[in-house]
Amino acid sequence: MKTSLPNSIMFKVNQKTKAFLISLSTSFFLGLISTTASSQAIFNSTYSVTPPSTVRVDPPSVMLSMSRDHQYHFKAYNDYTDLDANIRDADGNILDVDEDGNPIVETSYKHTFSYFGYFDSTKCYTYDNVNGRFNPDSIITVGFAEDENGEPNEDVVTSRGVCSGNLWHGNFLNWMSMTRMDIVRRIFFGGLRFEDPIDPNQVTVLERAYLTSDAHSFAKYYNEGGGATINE
Repeated sequence: MKTSLPNSIMFKVNQKTKAFLISLSTSFFLGLISTTASSQAIFNSTYSVTPPSTVRVDPPSVMLSMSRDHQYHFKAYNDYTDLDANIRDADGNILDVDEDGNPIVETSYKHTFSYFGYFDSTKCYTYDNVNGRFNPDSIITVGFAEDENGEPNEDVVTSRGVCSGNLWHGNFLNWMSMTRMDIVRRIFFGGLRFEDPIDPNQVTVLERAYLTSDAHSFAKYYNEGGGATINE
């Protein structure tokens, strides 16, 4: 047997229930505010990079999701790009232009341009035939132009020095051997380690990216008689 209540009684019950719920939620919210206000101040040291429920503590790390692009193995300096198009003198004038004011494309090695890579552009290297690697030998004196404040402008090289005898110029080695992948590795973690000893007194050896014997291999054209000289 079903019994229905009058509409007036049902309305009164709903109103009481609604008032009770509002009162309960208000008390709970005020309790939260009171608890937060009475607690101690929160500092950066209060938080942790590791979840509190874990037992093992590992240092934080970053994962980079990069495309598997085969062009990373291309040469870093392709010899048909105006590399120093944005380099200007103290007056704001573009330096590398022809007599008509057009940009000059670097088609070979340019001694006054700083090529980035594994090798130090301010050092001379000797080749170690026993271990099959280049070792730094001496430091080169590099001259820079001055900016508007009279300070050295490291973007504008006036002289880079000479490596005599059987020594190789670090700037030339960067132009000759670096791939795009080497530049990426150099920026993110210093380069690919071939030997990475824990002892700081031992030598760390970097290795260039592997080149397959297909279209990814490349050659560099160096014409000393055409202005691409490393001697001054």
